[in-house]
Amino acid sequence: MNKKGAFYLVILLMILGGLITVGHIWGRNYRHYSTYCRDYYSVVAKTEIPTYKGILEANGKPNKEWVRVEGDNEDAKFICLEYKDGRVFGFWINMAEQLEFCNVEITGSEYCFGKKNIGIGTEKRVIEQAYKNSYINLFDDKKIVIMLKMENVA
Repeated sequence: MNKKGAFYLVILLMILGGLITVGHIWGRNYRHYSTYCRDYYSVVAKTEIPTYKGILEANGKPNKEWVRVEGDNEDAKFICLEYKDGRVFGFWINMAEQLEFCNVEITGSEYCFGKKNIGIGTEKRVIEQAYKNSYINLFDDKKIVIMLKMENVA
């Protein structure tokens, strides 16, 4: 191998080493700066796969179940399951009349999750502390934009 080939090989190895180092550092930080609660939907639904049947099996019969139609569009139908602790699960009824999980709302102060038991009524400073290292931007000019209904945040 000539000098020019050896030079390019050294450069290539340096670039590859740099990429591996950056990937390792970024990967470690990514795990560190994760969301407050991993697998949020599974945690709230109390089941690994949040299907209609799975949620009913894991949580029992809901307090209330209703069909909601969005706007004038008959295709935008949803089945909602509401539990005593304020969890509301939404399932979209698709064209094949199958239910697809689409959202969770926390509407009651009885349900809290994670190590810090965050829920409706939790103080703003506690939420900020829990999410301070999150890679998802939950704060915009110190206003909470988390998906919990936080009307009662102190």
